[in-house]
Amino acid sequence: MAKVLKQYEPSKRPGPEAKYPWSDWFDGQIWQITQAEDFPDSTVSSMEDLIRKTAKQYGYTVSVFKEDDDTLVIRPREE
Repeated sequence: MAKVLKQYEPSKRPGPEAKYPWSDWFDGQIWQITQAEDFPDSTVSSMEDLIRKTAKQYGYTVSVFKEDDDTLVIRPREE
């Protein structure tokens, strides 16, 4: 049966670790990332989509530019 608690301290279990350093990449600076070093398990086009989707989830708007076959540039956008 459900019950009312007077107080509750959540356990300090760590959550899943992010695969990519989103807080760095969305810190307001312009970042150049490469497939070989920064996202070896993703294609450039899927990473480009994931960056835009994740930025939106974090409340940011970014522009993503494909510099060449394995390099992306992430630039914050002013709204």
